[in-house]
Amino acid sequence: MNDLLTLKNIDLLKIEGTELIGCNQEWYSKPWQRLSGCGPTAASMIALYQIDPKKSAKTLDEAKATMNRVWQYVTPGFGGINRLDRFYNGFSKYLGSMNLTHQHHAFEIPKEVTHRPHLSQVVDFIVAGLSVDAPIAFLNLNNGKVHNLEAYHWVLITGLDLSHPSIVLAHILDGGVPLIIDLSLWLETTTSSGGFVYFTL
Repeated sequence: MNDLLTLKNIDLLKIEGTELIGCNQEWYSKPWQRLSGCGPTAASMIALYQIDPKKSAKTLDEAKATMNRVWQYVTPGFGGINRLDRFYNGFSKYLGSMNLTHQHHAFEIPKEVTHRPHLSQVVDFIVAGLSVDAPIAFLNLNNGKVHNLEAYHWVLITGLDLSHPSIVLAHILDGGVPLIIDLSLWLETTTSSGGFVYFTL
């Protein structure tokens, strides 16, 4: 296994004429959307990467249009999109509206520490997604001791760094900005639940 696994062409998520990569929930027009829109924003990035026919960087208007379409299916309720099934069921309906055959893959992280999977199982799941060039939506309801990860939030995992002997680093997109977070620290220190979702088409 390579020490660094990434999506094959992250440039598909670049926004033309900017330094941004991926979408930002602040692009929604309504205050409620901007407050609660991290789930549909992550889903929109999956759509832009995996199913958008334009196999190149997107314009800001194209990204916003996709975000607004996805919102109709991945629609936050009270508490936002705070469960994996709300994310993958909504996005499955979006894909179904385009008659796209697909399968979702989900990996839950329970709140109870004693019931949590081993880090190696989390890594295996993410590697499986990246190996088929699928970005992974990541829900964390509590960021633990990972200070560069916003709590109660969805982000998109685009890569995994396994080169360090004792930690696992995830490359993520959040707000149009690439970040690197300590995924192993999150799994160890989060005080709530979370999980990961990707789609194969």
